[in-house]
Amino acid sequence: MAEEFKEWVVARWSIAPERDMKKYGHPAMFPEKLVERVLKLFSYQDDVILDPFNGVGTTTTVARRLNRRFIGIDISEEYCKKAEDRLKNLTINETFKKLNIKVSKV
Repeated sequence: MAEEFKEWVVARWSIAPERDMKKYGHPAMFPEKLVERVLKLFSYQDDVILDPFNGVGTTTTVARRLNRRFIGIDISEEYCKKAEDRLKNLTINETFKKLNIKVSKV
């Protein structure tokens, strides 16, 4: 963790652009790696993360994965639904992982 902190604070960040914009139908998504770094640097587990422009839920998805509580707001009902779906899928995948259940496509 200390090495990760030093790397992020001292070095120049090199993060690839988001590749899933078409998948979620949103034109301006942040890369999850960027959100992860910012949340790890500026918040603690169980902190509340507020994203007033939540879009399709990148911030809220990463917040859940990092054990942060979150509030995501967006004016688009379509984007809110996509954000909710991402959180549901994340929860399902986490449950499978904890139970050591592997899912594969047939």
